[in-house]
This record gives sequence, structure tokens and C-alpha cells, in this order.
Amino acid sequence: MSKTLVSSYESVDAIKNVVDDLINHGIDREHIYVDEESMVVKVMILDQMESGINDILKRHHPVA
Repeated sequence: MSKTLVSSYESVDAIKNVVDDLINHGIDREHIYVDEESMVVKVMILDQMESGINDILKRHHPVA
């Protein structure tokens, strides 16, 4: 089953770093949604990938 993980960040640079890390971790770009106006990154993943992806999202100090 799949799910969407959502994190908010304080800067566009943090968002770009998150996206780079996700892509380097093997997440396809089409599964990553970025809203720079709201400063949000959404990642659509399979359930079994949640732990590793949460680690990446937290590594960049999300605000929510």
C-alpha cells in the first residue's frame, strides 16, 4: 500500500536539499511534490519505505 509523507521547511534551500536526498535515495522525481509557496514537500511512497524516508525528511529540520 502507498502513503504520502508531508514536511514543511523554512527555506527553499532546505527543500532543494530534501529533494536531492530523496532522489539520491532512489525516489523517482514524479513521486515528489514541492510547493515552494507553502514551503512543503510531499513524497508518495510504499509503506515499507516510510522509516527511511522519514529519516531523510527529519535530517533537514522540518518545521512541521
